[in-house]
Formats: sequence, C-alpha cells, structure tokens
Amino acid sequence: MSEISIAAVVPTIGRDSLRRAIDSILEQSHPVSELVVVNDSQAQLSLVEDGAVKGVPVVEVYTGGLTGEGNARNVGVRSATASHVAYLDDDDIWLPHHLKMAVRSLQGPAGPDVYCCSAIVANPDGVRIAPRVRYTGHRPLIDFFYGAWSWAGRERSIPNTTWVFRRELGLEFPMDSTLTSSPDVWWLLQLAAADHTVWQSSAPGTIWYYDPSRDASRATPGFLLDWAHRLESLRSGAGRRFLVHTVGRRLARAGDTAEWHKLMDVVDDQFRLTPGEKAVRAFEAILLEARPRSAASQ
Repeated sequence: MSEISIAAVVPTIGRDSLRRAIDSILEQSHPVSELVVVNDSQAQLSLVEDGAVKGVPVVEVYTGGLTGEGNARNVGVRSATASHVAYLDDDDIWLPHHLKMAVRSLQGPAGPDVYCCSAIVANPDGVRIAPRVRYTGHRPLIDFFYGAWSWAGRERSIPNTTWVFRRELGLEFPMDSTLTSSPDVWWLLQLAAADHTVWQSSAPGTIWYYDPSRDASRATPGFLLDWAHRLESLRSGAGRRFLVHTVGRRLARAGDTAEWHKLMDVVDDQFRLTPGEKAVRAFEAILLEARPRSAASQ
C-alpha cells in the first residue's frame, strides 16, 4: 500500500468542546495531513481560523446550517484531499495513539477497508469500555448487529469517531443524509453488503462522550419501522429481529407495556416470526408482567 495520508474530518454544530477535539487531533503520534472542520451550526459563523495549526493545514467548510450528521460527513469527505479520512465528533477526543494503530492495521497484509476500534465511553452513568462484543469480520456485519443472538442485549457498537477509511469509499458510498438517526450504521452495513471489509480493534482509541437520550429522541415509531424495512432489504429476518430482539427487549425491560403491545401489533401486521422470535417475544411478555409499568405506559 502506498503511504497513507489522513484527513481529520470534524463535523460541528458549534459546541465549546470543538477546541478540545482539535487539540487531540494535533497531539496524534501519527500526524494528520489536513484538518477539515465542517461547520453545521445554525448561525454559520466561523468557528476556527483558516490556515494552519502546528503546521497542519486547516480548512473550515460550511453546510448552510443544521443539515444533519450524514450530510456534514459527506461534505467533509468531498472537501478532503488526503488518501484516507478519519472522523471525530466535536464533543469527543482521540487518544494519542489512535491514528498510529489505525495506520498499522490498514497497512497490514490483510488490512481492512475500514479500520475501527473500541472506545472509552463517558456518559452520565459513568465510564466504561465499549463495545462488550466487538466486530472481527468473521461473520456478516448485519448478523453482528441483528443476528439470532441480538436478543441477549450485549452491546454491539462501532462508533464513527473511531473510523479510518479510504476517501474513495466515502465518495463512492456517501452517507444517507435523509436518515435522522444511525446514518453511520447504515453506511457500514451498505459497505459490508458490497463486500468491503470492516474490522474493529479491541484497543480503545477514542473517548466517546455519549448521551443516550439524544439517540432515543430521534428513534420515532416511524423511524424504527423504516429502519426495520431497510434491514430487511439487506438480509431477510434482520428487520423483524431488530423490532423483536432489540426494540421489544428495551421496552420490556423498561416495563413499557403499552408501547410494547403497539410494537408487536405492527410486527404481526408486517412480518412473519420464526419460532425462535416468537419465543423471545413470549419471554418479553413474561418480563413485562413481572415489572412495574413505566410512567410512559400509564
């Protein structure tokens, strides 16, 4: 493989933490060749000075304001000139060795098309390393997320703030800017469906400041159903497993009886469950009976 050059692409809505994110980029043991700050803030006022910081060329590009995660990343990829792109959200940071680990993996004899890694997750509940189950490429990516064992609830995540990949992939497979939630997961699934390789290191390379309430607010009933049908278009059974194993399990654990029954009515109307999926649903029904109902279902 020819020498790897890396563009750090940082979508931002103008958070104060942007300066911290940029500092972590400049402190990498493998330097970036350029820094692309994608300004998706509402005001569209400059957030950085164009030019160079510590010898790294810096460019700020504007989206027009609040166009969303998928579009902002697409703008960043198009604006970059390096051979590879690495994403960093404006409220996260890279650990100093992140890019060095990525380049070592990408230049290996069986280097993946997309390098990812684990993350140190900081959220209101504390600090932990995620995911609990990492993706090593030994099975299809869609089965990793939505396979038969997804009901067990062990966390499976590939944070986009850990990705490093060839810029050409981002141009060939732009993110779906119409998705209000999870455009990053959909991008990975589409890439994997086209036989590109994804690999996730167990060594944490980033600190991911994750607020689960942000994702929860985007996951409307309409989105969940659309997501299920998208998954079904890639692999038969993946969509219904998502609704029963993932969403149904979450509602059952929360004791949200009303929403769980609404969901299962939709499942019955649009999907035919296997015996195993029916067993998972029966378990969730038992769990609901054993737990107090949530305020949302009262």
